[in-house]
Amino acid sequence: MTALLVTFTVVEIALAVGVLAVYLMLIDRRLRVISTYLGKVAFGVRAVETQTGSIGPSVVRINTTLGEIDAALGPLTEKASRAATAPSAASEPGPRPAATSGPGPRPPAPSGPGPRPPAPSEPGPRPPAPSGPGPRPWSPAVS
Repeated sequence: MTALLVTFTVVEIALAVGVLAVYLMLIDRRLRVISTYLGKVAFGVRAVETQTGSIGPSVVRINTTLGEIDAALGPLTEKASRAATAPSAASEPGPRPAATSGPGPRPPAPSGPGPRPPAPSEPGPRPPAPSGPGPRPWSPAVS
């Protein structure tokens, strides 16, 4: 009886080791596929890094220009607010300047909500999609 129990124990251990070996092989295969995809992703990231490398100096130049614009806007806003609060020349008595010949007075600005042009930061309308054969959408490679 003891020999039979020892034999069953050895068979059970062999089965457990075999099942673990099969699962480890499946995990190994899956990790190899993942490693392949990660290699492709790393290659793509390097390509993006190379393609966007020239953006850095441009951003520094743009930030410098925006800093200059910001410095110039401070005095301009103060000057505009002083002009807005100062009494207008039309309300002061005195001679009026001579009228010049031109297109005439401007029409009044429309009141109320209406369509507004897109701000520079807002995207405009999308162009129509090209027709005909074009690049296929990306899909992961199946191996």
